[in-house]
Amino acid sequence: MARTYETHLQGITLSEALNLLTVDRLKELLDLLSGTSRPTRKAEIIAVLRRRLTGKSLQNLWHELDETQRLAVSETLYGPDGALAETRARVVRVASWRRGR
Repeated sequence: MARTYETHLQGITLSEALNLLTVDRLKELLDLLSGTSRPTRKAEIIAVLRRRLTGKSLQNLWHELDETQRLAVSETLYGPDGALAETRARVVRVASWRRGR
């Protein structure tokens, strides 16, 4: 099931958005970032995520993504509701696979 976040969150900072999440959700996000330390306190987890999701670290993450992953990120950022529907992600993945043939 795809997670969706309400559009009223547009315009808030990364720190503000991360502070709205639970520690368990923040840890899930941290797990997605390879080579990242595993602090346990919320403030420390947010600090690690902020470092990894800004500046040069963010650019490095972008360059690690394949074409399908980049399309999914673009769809999420520029889509009307700021969320990537699970079915839409599958369509992007299939379209990308067909282009690679």
